[in-house]
Amino acid sequence: MSEQLQESLAECITKHIELIIGSEQAANRRRSRSETIYEFVGNSIGTLNFVALQLIGVVLWVVINAGLIPPVRPLDPFPFPILNHIIALEAVLMTAFALMKQNRMSKLVDRRAHQPTQIATILTLASNAARSFPSL
Repeated sequence: MSEQLQESLAECITKHIELIIGSEQAANRRRSRSETIYEFVGNSIGTLNFVALQLIGVVLWVVINAGLIPPVRPLDPFPFPILNHIIALEAVLMTAFALMKQNRMSKLVDRRAHQPTQIATILTLASNAARSFPSL
């Protein structure tokens, strides 16, 4: 009888842990296309490569539009109003992407907040069962 209880308890714990893992995996699969996109963009803007590309782009813009490359006619002469507008728009978009990613992470934290409670409950039940049936 104790072997059956032990196997039953182990199966119960395993089943509940698999349910927790399955719900997490299902939530990750349910991401919408927009969530996938802003997650990618949010991850990209926080990298050194992004900063380097930004600096290269601004330097090229200034060099070209300051007339330092004679065959290229400047499109946006000093004080570079078009560049200012592009950078301002980019700052707004980057902020929006960062906030969307932060909102997603907040929802993820809220969804995962119950997992320690579930695991603690499973372990408490297992501990109580072990105490109730010392032969386990």
